[in-house]
Amino acid sequence: MRSYINIQTTLLSMLLFQSIIATGGESTGTEPGVVDNLTVSSKTISSVSLTWNEPRGNRSYFTVKWTDGSVNNSRNTSDTSYTVTGLTAGVSYTFTVTAVAADGQTAGAPTPISAFTSVVTNLTISNKTKSSVYVTWNEPNGNRSYFTVKWTDGSVNNSRNTSDTSYTVTGLTAGVNYTFTVTAVAADRQTAGAPAQTSTFTKPDVVSNLTVSTKTISSVSLTWNVPNGNRSYFIVNWTDGSVNNSRNTSYTSYTVTGLTAGVNYTFTVTAVAADGETRGEPTQISAFTKPDVASDLIVIEITTSSLFLNWTGPRGERAFFKVQWSNDSISLSSATSNNFFDITNLHPGVNYTILISAVAADDKTEGEAIGLSVYTNPDIVRNLAASEITTTSVFLDWAKPLGESSFFRVTWIKSSTVSPATAFNITDLEPGTNYTFTVSAVAADNKTEGRFVGLSTCTGASPVFDIICEGPNRTANALLNFTWTNPPGKNQGFSISLNQTLSAFIPSCNPVCNHIFSENLLYFSTYSVIISTHGCGENGTRNFTCRTGITEPPVPSKPEDVVIEVNPISHNVVELQFSASLLNGTNGPIEAYGVLLSTDHQSNVSRNSLTRTYNDWEEEKTMTYLTVLKLNDNKITRGNMIMIKIGNNNDSDVISNTDYKNGPLTNQDYRVAMVLFTYMEIKDRLVDIQQSIFSVTAFASNIMKPSDSSSNTVAIVLGVLLPIICLFIIIIIIFVTRRLQIHHNPDQNKEVTESFDLQATYVNLTDAPRPTLDSATIFK
Repeated sequence: MRSYINIQTTLLSMLLFQSIIATGGESTGTEPGVVDNLTVSSKTISSVSLTWNEPRGNRSYFTVKWTDGSVNNSRNTSDTSYTVTGLTAGVSYTFTVTAVAADGQTAGAPTPISAFTSVVTNLTISNKTKSSVYVTWNEPNGNRSYFTVKWTDGSVNNSRNTSDTSYTVTGLTAGVNYTFTVTAVAADRQTAGAPAQTSTFTKPDVVSNLTVSTKTISSVSLTWNVPNGNRSYFIVNWTDGSVNNSRNTSYTSYTVTGLTAGVNYTFTVTAVAADGETRGEPTQISAFTKPDVASDLIVIEITTSSLFLNWTGPRGERAFFKVQWSNDSISLSSATSNNFFDITNLHPGVNYTILISAVAADDKTEGEAIGLSVYTNPDIVRNLAASEITTTSVFLDWAKPLGESSFFRVTWIKSSTVSPATAFNITDLEPGTNYTFTVSAVAADNKTEGRFVGLSTCTGASPVFDIICEGPNRTANALLNFTWTNPPGKNQGFSISLNQTLSAFIPSCNPVCNHIFSENLLYFSTYSVIISTHGCGENGTRNFTCRTGITEPPVPSKPEDVVIEVNPISHNVVELQFSASLLNGTNGPIEAYGVLLSTDHQSNVSRNSLTRTYNDWEEEKTMTYLTVLKLNDNKITRGNMIMIKIGNNNDSDVISNTDYKNGPLTNQDYRVAMVLFTYMEIKDRLVDIQQSIFSVTAFASNIMKPSDSSSNTVAIVLGVLLPIICLFIIIIIIFVTRRLQIHHNPDQNKEVTESFDLQATYVNLTDAPRPTLDSATIFK
């Protein structure tokens, strides 16, 4: 266009120069220079604005001329610009600008330019994408040949021609501000009308890879990639279907907060251009917020194979609950829409970890879990048995339960203990008491306990203690008096048996028990005694022996029943023999015996006579005295007779340390009575008649008298010869017997010897126990 104008200006200058030469005109001044850089700065449908540079040299003003080819118009101006108005739209005008000198006549060479007053109207962006803009406009007034469409992003210019009143500019960059210019061009394809211009942003590109990176019960964090092209910021929009919210961000991530738990939200992210209006296509994603955490999780019921759970639902929304349970070897889960669940098919005594989490309606968005650790009840112990039951202890043993357990709890009355083993010895129990023992298995948490298994059994009754067994003396009948302390614990009474024949039952007594056996007992007899304590369990027994007491021995009360033999030996010694049956031990063994002599033929037997001695008789203080007093050595003759020599003054016939004396007799009649002791006590060298237990026979009907002194010689001779003759006869008998044995047994070398003891044969019973006076046997 500019080349076209410059050519026109050059041609006009040459024509004017030739005209001046032809007319022979003269110039009165120096011609102003030619204006330079004449330009149409702007134009409308009715005006054209011109600008130019000052010419070289001087000038006074400028003459601006324009013509549409038929009508010429001009105006003068001193400025280097001018706006020609009143033009007709759509007409091509030629404009010349000439510098005029101060004389008003001398003009420089004119500078021409053409302009087209056609301007398109209603230039509009009717549609745009991330890479194209669809431009439309109205047809301008007047004529035109085509339209030139130009666009630029400020750095790169592009243009296209079109004969249509619309054009789609493609190949644009997303989110960029473009300026679009549309100019009508005249038929000469050079003259262009006034340009119509508009600016717009292409749509930003779509964000990609929109992702939910994290989500909580009240927030969702979004991330996305930067779109191609330009953008100013992003609009994040979210809705739960009823309420819409949005926020702007310049980052490629955003955390939406203040959401409701367990709700499905739709999130859209749209890139926005710098004009704050042009938006790209939205990218959308839907996500559930995490359901909130359930609360108040508890185990309502625990069995050996199940756990019944209950909990409070969370705030917000959820579709169902996921129930998970696991131990060291398994992990299982189930779903429920309820706030409770019964987990079954578990193993006894096992620790399970329980997790409850709410799940949203997408069946995958899961809230945080609430959990607890709980043991199933251990199973019951098996084969509980009691053994080795004593008065204060019971030994329990059992078999381990099925499943798992850590230890066992053993309980009884207000007491309990634990045992890691399957046996326990319970001690410090009360004798004779019925106990109910229970054993239950306890899990490893030391508190989850299975059902107990129980048994009842009784401890053995306690044997009696502090037994006093008394066989009192001087009783009408032999008896045993038992006293004992009621043993510890409980009992239902006592049974006493003597020699496993006599028995009696005594009810419970407290604190001291007593029982007397007085029938069918013998004096000074030892009895095997069993006292059994009766209880609800095994009886407590105490075995011991106890002896009855003694009393006055039985003696003949009539003189004729007192059988004695009297053999005078000398004028002062008499041999007295009496039957051993007189030493009747029915009321106790005869400990000692004595001979009571009396020269008083009228007196009766008196106990006090035992305190009179031979010396008292010599001193005529008494006519009755105790002469012989000796311990019963239990030696009797073969004829069952006991022989005593009276008057021989033998100390062995008198107990030592006493005042008694077996003094010589005188030639007078003596009455004889026997004194039998079952217990004898010496006091002040005399028999203590109060403490001693004895009986005195009646005076025998036989009268004892020593021999006359004239017959002593014959007696002495016979006394010497008789033993010699007897000894000779015995020797002859032994000799003959041995000869006969040898004759009848010639093949045997064995000697056969038989001895004859010419002395008296005795049975020695000296090991028999000596009776005691009113003694009691005490058993602890």
